[in-house]
Amino acid sequence: MTSDEIAILMNDTAGQRWGDEAHFQRFARLLLTAEREACAKVCEGIGDGNKWSDAHDCAAAIRARSNA
Repeated sequence: MTSDEIAILMNDTAGQRWGDEAHFQRFARLLLTAEREACAKVCEGIGDGNKWSDAHDCAAAIRARSNA
């Protein structure tokens, strides 16, 4: 994840006190969700369009972690 992407997520949580634990938790969730999606897209790219490849199963497993 780039510094610019992190800055965008920080702006998404703007207006909340940085010392507030709920704010940190929200920021962490946004950060983890974005990173998981980036990883899942890398897996899909490896799968090269073949929806039956193990790479697509890997992408689905990464996305499913956000529901855990």
